[in-house]
Amino acid sequence: MSKLIKNWTYLLFSDVSQAVINFFAFMVLARKLTPEGFGELNVVLALIALFTVFSNNVGANHVITREITLHHEATKHIFLKLVPLRAFSFIATSIALIIYTFTTKEADIFIIILSSVLILSNSLWDLSESIAFGYLVTKYTTLFNLIFSASWLLLIFIIPNELINVKLVLIIYCSLFVLKSIFYFIKIIKQYVVKNTSFFDIGFKAFLFMSFPYLWMRVLGSFVDQIPILLLDSNSGAKEVGYFSVGLRFIIPITLTVSTGLRAVFPFLTQLYHKDKVQFDMKVSQSFGYIFVWGSIIATILVGTSNYWIPFFFGAKYVNSIAAFNILAWFGVGLCFDLVLSTILSSTYKQKVLAIITTIDFVIMFPFLYIGAKHGATGLALSKLVSLLFIVPYHIIVINKVLEIKIYNKTFLYSYLFFIYLLILSNIPVFLWIKTILFLAVIVVYLRIRQSPLRQSLEFIALSFRNRH
Repeated sequence: MSKLIKNWTYLLFSDVSQAVINFFAFMVLARKLTPEGFGELNVVLALIALFTVFSNNVGANHVITREITLHHEATKHIFLKLVPLRAFSFIATSIALIIYTFTTKEADIFIIILSSVLILSNSLWDLSESIAFGYLVTKYTTLFNLIFSASWLLLIFIIPNELINVKLVLIIYCSLFVLKSIFYFIKIIKQYVVKNTSFFDIGFKAFLFMSFPYLWMRVLGSFVDQIPILLLDSNSGAKEVGYFSVGLRFIIPITLTVSTGLRAVFPFLTQLYHKDKVQFDMKVSQSFGYIFVWGSIIATILVGTSNYWIPFFFGAKYVNSIAAFNILAWFGVGLCFDLVLSTILSSTYKQKVLAIITTIDFVIMFPFLYIGAKHGATGLALSKLVSLLFIVPYHIIVINKVLEIKIYNKTFLYSYLFFIYLLILSNIPVFLWIKTILFLAVIVVYLRIRQSPLRQSLEFIALSFRNRH
């Protein structure tokens, strides 16, 4: 447990620091580039993210981390199997990127080259991180991310306004990411790969077989995340992409703690599932309740104050981002729920089930997103939330049926009602002081209910603090 807390702390510190630094970096960029320029940058980043999915998931990171966690002695053998797979996937991805660019828009060779370099660097980073996580080590990720983010902010800040443009920003970002990835890759090779000589009976087909469900569902997930941005650019222009991107980036505080914790806890969940199914079930049940409660509290605070801090940070020209953010904040809470579900199914070798769920999610969500992208930033944000509200209830059924974990208990019920109450409260047209009173009232009530996940989580934190002292 102490190592889990240590790893989670490392990653949380890394991700929080990176998120804060990137927040200021993108705030500076948004001010310097204007909504149109900021939107153009995010269109390019969306395209890179879309093609990176193909490059990174022929030999998926969850598979690498899981197998190395269970077979430390075979790290070198696993690594040597992965390198050709990743090389092949990068070449295929680069060819696909070139074909897409030349057939859908006016080709810019310089942007294509930068995009390919970023995709390759991302693949190296992902492979290095997956191996390190297999050894339950997260400090290197923290170190390299902090150096990268601080350098990124510094360079963006000192560029004169009259010189900055989308291409220059991409050159800086690409150069820093390449250096970060290469140094991490060299460190992991020296630390964990070259010293290891044991053989492990797993081949290319096995890796492909285990990775394919992740490739499939991440492709669908990327389509849901990135294609709507490209559609929004096509239908409404780069300015609306800029508004939407500002709103989307601000749900990071909601998903950050959850995704960080899941990255750190994944190897431990894999071990716990094999050693103690009863404890595993209990931890899973508790985590869903905590997600709804704490995610809802953060979303309510951010939505209630967004009229003040979005114009303050980005300027009056981004006031149209407020409505999109207020919707996306609640989408972020539901997304956290899905992140937990995904990690649990992955750690229990149920990636096929997860792939099926992702396919169903895609079928439900994409029509909403396709329509929403035709109605600007707010329309796209609303389509994301509405589609997710259709998806979460059947995910709860999956948890009960597939994992055989009965989460229909008072703790889960209280957390779900808490989520619904605050979702309605944040969207009703009343004065902020009335919303504040109603918000504090439900907090007081939930602190007095013994089976409330809010009270249980605070008691757990207090107990952990006392035990450490």
